[in-house]
Amino acid sequence: MTDNYLKIVRDNLKKLYSDLPPTLDKDLPGSKTGDCFEFEAFGRECQIRPSGIILDGKEQNSILGILITKNTY
Repeated sequence: MTDNYLKIVRDNLKKLYSDLPPTLDKDLPGSKTGDCFEFEAFGRECQIRPSGIILDGKEQNSILGILITKNTY
């Protein structure tokens, strides 16, 4: 199951970064450093990177990663 979640997260990130909304950092709201977006999600520190979703320092290849990526584009 985790492999399926990982595939969905990666597919969602691919879609997001292929047509990145110019105001994504403001829409989240958050900040942008290079190609990384930082904001709060589920009451925790979150980063969206082309390589994955980081929530409180841990990569999210679960339903949380899917929810975060799906709601950004």
